[in-house]
Formats: sequence, structure tokens, C-alpha cells
Amino acid sequence: MDRDFFEGNLAEWFHNYLLLQGYEIWETLGKHLATKRIAVSETMTERFAQTRLIDDENVAKARQFRDAASDRLIRAIPRDGAIVIPTSPTIALKKSATKDETAAFYAASLTLNSIAGHACLSQVCIPAGTIEGCPVSLSLIGRAGDDIRLIATASLIARLIESCDNNAL
Repeated sequence: MDRDFFEGNLAEWFHNYLLLQGYEIWETLGKHLATKRIAVSETMTERFAQTRLIDDENVAKARQFRDAASDRLIRAIPRDGAIVIPTSPTIALKKSATKDETAAFYAASLTLNSIAGHACLSQVCIPAGTIEGCPVSLSLIGRAGDDIRLIATASLIARLIESCDNNAL
């Protein structure tokens, strides 16, 4: 079944996911972040500073987006079934990746992995072999509460993959 979960708008998924994630970071850790110096990367320091600026109006809009996306995704998952997607939009980054390549990879990966996060669905990742010497994996996304069944299914698929020639990927 071919579906465009993003409805052609990856940037909107990424924006709303980051906005809600940032809001939740500030709600959970804001008091600590405002009063303590913590040793984190420059990127994380900037991200924490941005979380303080998120306003309620934008959070409300992001929640509306998330609710609509959740409804659509939940309807798309068959009962006792799962959606199978790549865990990453590309092969893993090389150690020599530039800062810009890393940022682009992070944005694309977070967008892809926001599917389950937006809808509060279960997600399990399994190794699926290598491409160009880099590991690749698949994600199984199931309905909320399907964790045990999803893990059992992932275990079965992982055993099937192991029994195949990984070089065929």
C-alpha cells in the first residue's frame, strides 16, 4: 500500500515536531535550564534557548496539526498490522560528513521518525543489512498499545533478514 504520510509537506511535519518537542522540553526542564549551567553542545545550547520563545498560539496550531496527522495515521494502520518504512531517509552518514550534511541528515531523519511520535504510535527498528558499507534498518509502526505484538513481528522479520543474503540489498 503506497501512502504519502507527509502529504507532500515534509517541512511542516518537521516544524511542528520540533515546536512541540521544544515546548515539552521547556515545560519539563525550563526551570532547570534557566537556573543551571549545563554542559551540552553549542547546538543544544541554542536549541534550549529557542524553547523558551515558543508561544501558546503556535503550540495550539502544532497540536491541531498533530491531531489531524494522528487520526490519518491511525486509520492507515491495519488492525493487527503495521506500516513498514525505512528508519532513515538515506544510508548512515559517513564519519567524514560535514556539519551541513549532518544537519540535513538530522532534519530528514527526524521528519521521517516523527510519524510515530506525532501519533503516539509504537515504533520498532530492526537492522536490515548494509548498503555501501553503511548499516540500514527498517521501522515497523503499529497502533498504540501494540508494543508486544510489534516486537514479536520485528523479531520474526529480523530473523528472516538474517537468513537472507544481506548483500542482495
